[in-house]
Amino acid sequence: MGRTTHPQGVRTLASPSTPDRSAALRDTAPPLGHATTRGFALMSGQVLAVKAINLIGQVILAWILDRRDYGFVALAYSVSAFIALIQRSGVREMLVQRGRHFAVWATPAFWFSLALGALCALLMVAMAPLAAAFYRDSRVAPLLLVLSLAVLLDSLNAVPESKLQIDLRFGLLAVTNLLTGAVAMASSILFAALGFGAFSFILPLLIANIIRLCIYWPVVRPPIRRAPAVHRWKYFIRASGLLAGASLLTTVTWQGDYIILGRLYPKEVVGLYFWAFNLSIQALYFSADAVAGVLFPSLTKLREEPQRQREAFERAARAIALLGIPACFLQMVLARPGVLLFFDAKWHPGIPLVQILSVGMAAQVVGIPALSALKAQGRFATALVWAAVCAAAFVAMVFAGAYFAEARGAAIAVACYCWISAPLSAYLVLRHLGGDWRSVRRIFACPLLCSAAAAACAILVSRALPPMRWGNVIQLALGSAIMGAIYLPAVRLLARDTWDDLYGKIAGLLSRGCAVAS
Repeated sequence: MGRTTHPQGVRTLASPSTPDRSAALRDTAPPLGHATTRGFALMSGQVLAVKAINLIGQVILAWILDRRDYGFVALAYSVSAFIALIQRSGVREMLVQRGRHFAVWATPAFWFSLALGALCALLMVAMAPLAAAFYRDSRVAPLLLVLSLAVLLDSLNAVPESKLQIDLRFGLLAVTNLLTGAVAMASSILFAALGFGAFSFILPLLIANIIRLCIYWPVVRPPIRRAPAVHRWKYFIRASGLLAGASLLTTVTWQGDYIILGRLYPKEVVGLYFWAFNLSIQALYFSADAVAGVLFPSLTKLREEPQRQREAFERAARAIALLGIPACFLQMVLARPGVLLFFDAKWHPGIPLVQILSVGMAAQVVGIPALSALKAQGRFATALVWAAVCAAAFVAMVFAGAYFAEARGAAIAVACYCWISAPLSAYLVLRHLGGDWRSVRRIFACPLLCSAAAAACAILVSRALPPMRWGNVIQLALGSAIMGAIYLPAVRLLARDTWDDLYGKIAGLLSRGCAVAS
């Protein structure tokens, strides 16, 4: 779950087998590898900081707001996400793939993106009363009106953000994301304290997009001309059709659970599920966001070298599975004492939802980067077909789960879907590059088995503890210690190659950072 052919004459490449081409690729390999590793470290640090800020902010917001506020936001997002696909229909991805000719494509991409943003804003305004009628509540409409402005502003950032990805300037992207994340969360808390209710989640999106505009444009200074170069738009429309279709279907899997629950049950049920889902994705986004944001532009540069692309994806997937899967299982272990300690009693019924969804998110730490790799391979038709299969399976599973067991049934269905779709997504990527199911097994098996065993031990020990003062604090500390004490030695023994590779990269980055600081 993800909640990513050029026209003739656009780009000409020499044959990969020519001596000059091969030499050039060999010469660029070390800088690319270093930039990718450094980018992953920077993006990981940024995501970790942002998620820490968001976690603290969510605790504060959960005390101020109620379930209905969360429910209204979930329903507004479920509508806006589909319309926003028009604006984000592959312009960024296509610019990254055509990075060598950025100056040629910057102007048509900018005006095309702005036109799509304006179209999306108008569609959201038109859909607002219809959405209010569908969900039987007029308070959904004004939320969509504000979201329409956020989408329009976001369209202005497509070109400069793509240029930063092309140049592998992950440091600036990381700093900007950290700044906007901190400001957005502070704004959310302020708006909530002032009584803005559900708008507390949406108004900060406007502020974040304005900050990005003020940073990206002065730094990048993209060569935009006043003439919109409409004659080149047809290439974006033609090439983005498959991406737009895949994105539409992927959004079904992102928003389908909210839509189904919102139609079947009261806003409080949707709000509780939305709150639980947002807690459960913290470890996932720390792991997968950093990889996906770096992996797509990096693998795109290796598109002419399938062997190196396969090796790069496998190494990245094994490393992220080694880190991300145990993080999600640890989140599941700590969910109960953490929620009881930090959140108001109105959210306590959502503890099982957080636990179930956290187990599902463990699979998606590889599933999301796999989708980025599929796009980097230029296999947009395959991505479209796969997105259609996933959307159909997701909707059927979630509807059945929600119909028979409300939010808990939906959560179980989502978790099962994740563990079915993520390994299949990885297989689609690896098979195209010469891999097989053994490659997929090497990615998932060791971290999954070690994480499950460590989590089971931590839960058994926690449940054996007698009631005591500060019991939740003790369970948080004890659960973390037991998970680490069991998991780390186990993966070091069973996945020594990946452990040594990951340890060496982290140690190298830390040593370089210390050298720069000194």
